[in-house]
Amino acid sequence: MTKNETYINFIVNELRKGNIKYTDVSLVFFSKFKVSEPTFVKYWNTANQRYTNELQAIESEKTALGK
Repeated sequence: MTKNETYINFIVNELRKGNIKYTDVSLVFFSKFKVSEPTFVKYWNTANQRYTNELQAIESEKTALGK
């Protein structure tokens, strides 16, 4: 796994745990990884998009099962 994927997966996992505030996730992230804020923002945006897609897929599956 590349560093980029490690960073993104870390953020997605935080989102899954319910830690959804930018400031909260960034504090945890910066305590673990040494990257700049603009770099974190890039990963934050990518991770949020993945998480949103994941939630949409789950909702679509629930809807399909409910019919």
